[in-house]
Amino acid sequence: DLIADAALKFARDNKDKPFFLYWPTTVPHVALQVPDDSLAEYLGKFDDPPYPGGKGYIPHFKPKAAYAAMITRMDREIGKMMAVVTELGLDDDTIFVFVSDNGPVNGTHQGLAGTDCAFFNSNEGRRDGKGTLYEGGIRSPGIVRWKGKIKAGSISDRITGFEDWMPTLTELSGAKLETPATDGISFASTLLGEAQPARDF
Repeated sequence: DLIADAALKFARDNKDKPFFLYWPTTVPHVALQVPDDSLAEYLGKFDDPPYPGGKGYIPHFKPKAAYAAMITRMDREIGKMMAVVTELGLDDDTIFVFVSDNGPVNGTHQGLAGTDCAFFNSNEGRRDGKGTLYEGGIRSPGIVRWKGKIKAGSISDRITGFEDWMPTLTELSGAKLETPATDGISFASTLLGEAQPARDF
């Protein structure tokens, strides 16, 4: 909540000039902890045996409900940010990017800290998860919204990595790249619905 509040304040404080906001949300993540108001939405919705604790993580009496509540809380906080950007009249000029840093706790780590990613189908049946180089570990969701520029509902199967974001956002924002060269390849064309050659690595 503190990080979300700081992010909203940052947007308001910088509304009159171009800004870049990196918002590293800490949910969902283990340990499973969420305020009671969010947890209440999911109590009794699942067969949800308690997680007794262990491996350095605290116990939780309703781990599935907690995990679902954490995701819902994150989603609501992002919704608040989108509403503030609209309220400030910045919607047409704002690129929203939502990505995960890795796949879910799954496979060899399944059940860590009470998570049940198999129940939630968090990696859509892909092999393994976080901490591995299998597809379940490195394929993660990426959502980009730029009103009027990126076609709503469009989907791309282009392979990208985090090294590609700096050149992509630099190109989309019209800035000049002032940082050292990286292995990143801009996929701005792909986001804008234009043809782009496949990368060779």
